[in-house]
Amino acid sequence: MGQAQLLLIVLGVVLVGIAIIAGIQAYDQNNRKASVDALTHDAMRIASDLQTWAQKPVQFGGPETPGDFTKAVTGVTDGNATTGNVTLEILGYTVDSGDGTTAGSGRFVNANGECALAVTAALAASIECGNENIGTAVVVAISGLSDNDILVSSRELEDGPTWASAEG
Repeated sequence: MGQAQLLLIVLGVVLVGIAIIAGIQAYDQNNRKASVDALTHDAMRIASDLQTWAQKPVQFGGPETPGDFTKAVTGVTDGNATTGNVTLEILGYTVDSGDGTTAGSGRFVNANGECALAVTAALAASIECGNENIGTAVVVAISGLSDNDILVSSRELEDGPTWASAEG
């Protein structure tokens, strides 16, 4: 009788252990999925803001040439506007500018991760949002001003986000 009870206790402990392991794995998978969803939301919000900004008149803070991501008014020199690529700051995002002793990343940072914007042509840009703690990144490619001109992809991080290609 004692051996049967001991066997049932051991069996119960093994089953509880298996259930705990399964629960931890389910939590980890759900956490990764939630992280990718949050990064996708951040990247899509920035993409939408970029498209909206590109359609604004210059008088309301839009580009010098409507629809051109490379014609952001970045300053005024001797009464003439200087232009350059649109930045996250121009879109209204607070970027990491450092602590005064070190240079900042120039990326938008929030609880979900970090996002960088790279303008590659007049109507082409990419946004990469990554979270190194979770090991995921989302890349949004923009090739125009309509909803159909946005392509979203996600990936697992191996060596971290590819921020070098997204700066500038």
